[in-house]
Amino acid sequence: MQLCADALSRSMHFGRHRKRTFLLATVAALMGPSVMYAQTCVGLPGPEGGRIQLGGGYTSSRGVSQFGVYAGGVGSSLFGQASTTTVNYDLSRAYAVVYGASLGYRVPLGTDSTLELCPVVSGSAGGIVENSDAKSLLASTRGGSAGLSLGYRWNVGRSYAVIPSLRAGFVHSSLRRNDIQLTNSVTYGLLSASASVVMGNRFTAYPSVSIPFGIDGATRSWGLAFTLSLWQRKRAL
Repeated sequence: MQLCADALSRSMHFGRHRKRTFLLATVAALMGPSVMYAQTCVGLPGPEGGRIQLGGGYTSSRGVSQFGVYAGGVGSSLFGQASTTTVNYDLSRAYAVVYGASLGYRVPLGTDSTLELCPVVSGSAGGIVENSDAKSLLASTRGGSAGLSLGYRWNVGRSYAVIPSLRAGFVHSSLRRNDIQLTNSVTYGLLSASASVVMGNRFTAYPSVSIPFGIDGATRSWGLAFTLSLWQRKRAL
């Protein structure tokens, strides 16, 4: 991986900070989309809050900041989303735009549905361009992730709930410089935790922290997302 990063920096005529920037690009390509889903197991309301969920958020780690928006659908068991994330690098004029999609399955643990375990898979694709020329594609990114998420819903009165959740999984991402046929790929683990606050089953504030492991040079990231749930499921009379 170090040899790939060195070759990328030379081929693109980067300064001394650009090599680190593109290593961070490889690691960060999936971390924005992957922290936002749509169920109790990942810290957000289930279908009782709304079958459609719209949201956005911000994630920050050393040298990298990300802004994302997403739209998701929630069923009785399945849930999924599509997202768009912009990744900015503090030490570079380059930025990335990443498009992602995810799919998960609810597995209630117990009869009251307050504890859930969910397998979740996701994928993403995007490109890195220069701020000065949005049509200049420096490199393309691809990635995928798979893992398990566990969440518990603690109701606080009739209008509020707190949902702590834990997630663990593996991420594979690659960065490709097309004009010289050079690819830098990395696979690593990712641990995430959150403690979201749900207000009236419709609005959720979702702080989170993610810690990558099994990869050199990566640091933890902090995020804050907001979700609005729509199209509430009708209750039986």
